[in-house]
Amino acid sequence: MHMDKIVVSNDSDAVALLERFLNEDIDPSVVEFNGWPVYTLYLKGEKYHQSITPSLMRPLLELQKGLYKTAARVIYNDDNTNRLTDEQRGQFEYTLKVYEGSSDTNANLQDVFTGIAQSAIKKMNGKQIMIVLLAAGLLYTGHGAYEKYIDHLDKVDTNSTAVKNQEILAKSLKDQQDASLKQMQVLAAAVKQYPDVKRTQEEAQEVHFSVLKEARDADEVMVNGVPVTGAKARELTDEQRKKSEKAVFVEEFRVLAVDTTDASSTKVRVRNAKHEFWASFKDHTLDSKAINILQKHLVSRERVRLRIEGKRLGGKVQNASIIAVAPKQGEKGS
Repeated sequence: MHMDKIVVSNDSDAVALLERFLNEDIDPSVVEFNGWPVYTLYLKGEKYHQSITPSLMRPLLELQKGLYKTAARVIYNDDNTNRLTDEQRGQFEYTLKVYEGSSDTNANLQDVFTGIAQSAIKKMNGKQIMIVLLAAGLLYTGHGAYEKYIDHLDKVDTNSTAVKNQEILAKSLKDQQDASLKQMQVLAAAVKQYPDVKRTQEEAQEVHFSVLKEARDADEVMVNGVPVTGAKARELTDEQRKKSEKAVFVEEFRVLAVDTTDASSTKVRVRNAKHEFWASFKDHTLDSKAINILQKHLVSRERVRLRIEGKRLGGKVQNASIIAVAPKQGEKGS
């Protein structure tokens, strides 16, 4: 039976289609991205006149890394972005547009998501591909997802002049709240059913927090249509640092993925009985034997005893570092 094209051109389309994929069997080949998703960033302040500071480039690069992880996840069912070819990296690279006269920027990710979908559709369950992609688009660029994230940290300043200047409240506040609530309900269902969506959510939130941290000196910052004053950004990021506590683990973990994208450090996705998170180590801090053991346990899926130190914030483990790898008796690293 022939199906008409399903066009996704905004958050509402994406939410409705994601909900359908969660509950129905739909041919993923009929889905078409048209002008969505779009990541938007607006900055107001003395330093931000038609320019992006070097410090703000860091979270924007993290956004690119997140997109590469999403691509590797849906194409190869693997978090390791080294699986991507140079051609794929070029295809999935986004372009950031800075508008004249301001630091109002956006990245239209339509071509990136279209390319990922076309590359993945023959390699993996089509339904799962679209669920992960639609969720990723909403988590990185959705108004509702970002609003919920900020609300989790504190309350959004809805009286910001940036809101008035950008005229983002085209609908009534109630309509916008209803749309945001629906978006979060559908995303929550996707997170619950699909671990890949949960990982993507964590990565998107890391990007969002990084933007807040680096935009602390702006008068106002608005991401995906959600406004926060610079003072509020400072308050939120400072408060989160105060709330975090040191976390030390000396126990067995399952190694889920190894990411060597960064030339100076390696990230390892690990899971114990209560937590799943990324932990990193500088390439010079662990010897080759320890690194080989991690690689072996990734393949064998057996648990390995690790010492990991990091921060615990709101039940999540962040900024984790692998300090030591303890081989099992008789196990060799080569």
